[in-house]
Amino acid sequence: MLRRLRSTALLLAVLLLVEEARGYSTGAPASACNSMVPSHGGQAPQSTQSPFQITPGGASTNGSPVSVTLAGVSPTANFKGFFLQARDANTSVVIGRFTTTSHKLVNCDSSIENAVTHLDKTPKQSVVVQWTPPSGYAGDVTFRATVVQDYSTFWTGVTSEKVTVKRSVAEVPPSTSKAPATTTQTTAPTTTSASSAAPMYVGCNSNKGCFGVPLNCVASSNCKVLFTYTKSDGGYHFEIMGDFTGNQGNVYAAGGLSFDEFMGDDSVVACVLNNGVVDAVMTYNQGKDNVFLKEPHYGLTDITTSFLDGVLLCRYTRAARLVVGSNTYDLDNGTFHLQVAHGPLDQDGTLDYHAARLASAQATSLGQFEALSGVDNQIFLVLHACFMVAAWVGAASTGIFIARYFKQTWKSYKTCGIDQWFHCHRFFMILTWVLTMSSLGLILWYKQGWTDTPADVNPHAYIGIVSIALCFIQPFMAALRCSPKDSRRPIFNWLHWGVGNAAQILGITAIFYGLDLYGLPRWTWWLMIAFVGVHCLLHILMSIGECVSDSKAKKQVSGGLQMTELHSSRDMLQPPLNYDAPGGTFRKALLALYLVSVWLVVAALIAVIVMDEEQLEKLGIDHN
Repeated sequence: MLRRLRSTALLLAVLLLVEEARGYSTGAPASACNSMVPSHGGQAPQSTQSPFQITPGGASTNGSPVSVTLAGVSPTANFKGFFLQARDANTSVVIGRFTTTSHKLVNCDSSIENAVTHLDKTPKQSVVVQWTPPSGYAGDVTFRATVVQDYSTFWTGVTSEKVTVKRSVAEVPPSTSKAPATTTQTTAPTTTSASSAAPMYVGCNSNKGCFGVPLNCVASSNCKVLFTYTKSDGGYHFEIMGDFTGNQGNVYAAGGLSFDEFMGDDSVVACVLNNGVVDAVMTYNQGKDNVFLKEPHYGLTDITTSFLDGVLLCRYTRAARLVVGSNTYDLDNGTFHLQVAHGPLDQDGTLDYHAARLASAQATSLGQFEALSGVDNQIFLVLHACFMVAAWVGAASTGIFIARYFKQTWKSYKTCGIDQWFHCHRFFMILTWVLTMSSLGLILWYKQGWTDTPADVNPHAYIGIVSIALCFIQPFMAALRCSPKDSRRPIFNWLHWGVGNAAQILGITAIFYGLDLYGLPRWTWWLMIAFVGVHCLLHILMSIGECVSDSKAKKQVSGGLQMTELHSSRDMLQPPLNYDAPGGTFRKALLALYLVSVWLVVAALIAVIVMDEEQLEKLGIDHN
């Protein structure tokens, strides 16, 4: 009984650990932007006066950054977690952009870095960040925070005094370039419709080449980033358009030329909006890192830039032949894969990790204007997530459940002289192995290497790779197992049991962390928690059922003794080999309940992974 409950206890421990980690260890998720209430297992915020306060660096600003300090009223007060926003005092809309190198920035309401939270749960006495008001904004702002002292003790609605932003109009200064005949539009950004992007699509794939993201957006004239090109007298004329309607902060849209569809050794021109200044700069992808050239306008002439109605636009002429990095880009004679991407700027003005990226499936000559299809690598990420859910929530759980409780069921039905439980166990564990190894290959292909997410931010990849390693060796251990009567068989039994259970527990834990990493709705946490709860409950019920069955089996034993699974000693509680143990109907009923519950969870998770936010909304399912 105790042996059979060990894995159940382990999974319960994991659930508790994961729930605790969920509370505050890696910061608030974007799904908490509106309520600012942490998911701490239903814990309510404190009703007492908060022992913490927010102190802005001044009562007013003309648009320059404001220093914001979150600290205890008492110098000895400390806290482990926080979530800080700036909100319009009248509308409560989250506005502006935070700057920090010590904490985690969060994107709320389709804007960029307009909230900040903790990176870890180490005690803190104070937090100091910089906040920059949005371009063109004037009005009163209050800073609002949730402060977490421990898992069950936290305060919401901690609010600062008002800060008045005095600037009412923000002009985009003209960008500068050493190139001749350069002009720049200087219209301030607004929140009107992005009709200024419509002319960009005129002549696409007839008078000029066009490629954009998301996939197939050129045909519908609805690109987040559009990259166009045509031959000109001085080289090749390019346009980069980024639709950032409704977004605030420093952003970029980029277009690149590559010798393959992967990131690395690529010549990239970035159209950047940095503190109100728009510019087109030459950069280079050195491996996964994007680096700015010492001459930002190297090989570029006739640069014009603008930021109008939320649409970022850079036009420039590029020399037909350039040496960038270690490669020569001969636009007249070579063929290239086009790459487009967009995302936020880092604090030093360089390109941060892209929010979206797409590469053309085929290389093209820039003198031809053919319609290009994209290589949407997102499918690799989607399949990775689906395969892992099917493997560890579905197949592994089912295979272990059947092997643990059904060795003495269906004894009169054998296939090729082998018990039915073994056929089922082998099928589901092979399925787990195939799905897991395939999933590993998919994610390595998608990431083009190891993850760039640190373990202290999200340990999904690190926990997952240990689970995968254990899964990999498990079938080879099984293939080398000795005879059931061999004196060393108990060693194999314990190793097989331990490695299998450890792999499953780590796999489930990695999936919990993967939910946030993948950006799934918050309610999927509860779905996974429900799975773990049902899994543990049915294991407990099956173990109780086995105790009852063993008690009844004592009366059936008449000389025939059988080797137990985990010990070399003989146990009279085992029924005769060729007869089903008592309680078969009970076991089969619980198995049916287990299979329905587990595979419904698998189906629900895969459906959410595959469907986008718009499809979920059509079904009436909240994505938050």
